[in-house]
Amino acid sequence: MTQSPTDDRTRLAIGVCLAYFGARLLALAVAIDPSVPPDETTHVGRVLAYATTWGIPAPGPENHALGLLGERPFLYYWVMARVHSLASLVFGDGLLPLRLANAALAFATAVCGLRFVRVVAPGQPLTHVVFLVLLTNTLMFTGVAASVSYDNGANLLGAAAFYHLARFCRDRDPRDLASLAIAAGLGCLAKRSFLPVAALLAVGLAWHERRRLRQLPARAAGAGGLRVAALALVAAANLWLYGGNLIEYGRLVPGFEQVVGAEAARQNRIFARDTLLDDFREGRLDLREAMRRTSEIDHPADRESARRQLAGLRRRGDFRLARARSCGPAGCR
Repeated sequence: MTQSPTDDRTRLAIGVCLAYFGARLLALAVAIDPSVPPDETTHVGRVLAYATTWGIPAPGPENHALGLLGERPFLYYWVMARVHSLASLVFGDGLLPLRLANAALAFATAVCGLRFVRVVAPGQPLTHVVFLVLLTNTLMFTGVAASVSYDNGANLLGAAAFYHLARFCRDRDPRDLASLAIAAGLGCLAKRSFLPVAALLAVGLAWHERRRLRQLPARAAGAGGLRVAALALVAAANLWLYGGNLIEYGRLVPGFEQVVGAEAARQNRIFARDTLLDDFREGRLDLREAMRRTSEIDHPADRESARRQLAGLRRRGDFRLARARSCGPAGCR
């Protein structure tokens, strides 16, 4: 069948968008200062900790500054640790290989998103192009995509899950059902905030299949031995992580202080910042003492962020600050 000029123009536009996106990611990965991307230093530190073992690093004084390791979703860090180990054999230690691996995840996310739009909006080439233009020019997406962040892994798995959900709703192919479950399960192993996304996917699937819910396990079992085995492995990993946390700590993801204690947890810059702000909000510290304690936060960006938030809370007159007026360095009356 002869391709129409519209098809050719659509392919050209999509190709230009993807080429521009790839070039932009490469340029940003090379040029962005490590202090700019949010939490990149922490993510890199966790990757390096995972690179020291084929399993999950045990908590200890040497990695308290990194926050939770074993009791949090580990998939992204484990995979990036393997990338780092392989890249270090060729390029030596460096940030760029990790950034390029994250850029590849983001590029795959854009492609997966495009495939999703093609399923939900068939025969609408302008919609496909506009979607890709908007996605690849969203500053938050492209900025994080060129840095080391578990958001890149979670974004890709989310895009893959929605793509397979759309495909299953259209074609009812068991392979898409199993792939949906695998992608959602891997997403939960990559980032804890993926849990609500997985719940949303489950609700959407259940609503679409509300008259055939009992048939879903049998349909998934018909996806083939390899997919079924992968699904069983992913389900077991989620049960081990979240079920183990629930039994031991009473939460799906425990607080850092539950695992290592409050004093050790304060070595983590994010925990130290958030704890300081909570103490000020609840009136356990006055403004002067809270500002003084910001000097204990090692990361310059987090230190300045804490100071700005403290000043902002004071200006707004947060209702919980009433007690803070009677607090001083010796404590609150």
